[in-house]
Amino acid sequence: MSELRECVKACVGTLRDTNVGPAQMIISMKACAKEGTRRYPQALNEHELSNADFLMDQIIKWSIVEYYRDA
Repeated sequence: MSELRECVKACVGTLRDTNVGPAQMIISMKACAKEGTRRYPQALNEHELSNADFLMDQIIKWSIVEYYRDA
């Protein structure tokens, strides 16, 4: 999980540094995460789907925290 958070941190830092606004950053991060699930599809049961939703929520929370880290 810490590896994923570091990846999110790097991506958000790059988006922020290139003047991408906060709403567009969230849209971009969601699109990136969803693209990963399309590229590497897995058959998930109901329990795993709820974990995927939790993971998406975490990615967005980390993204917001990182975006405003130095604000």
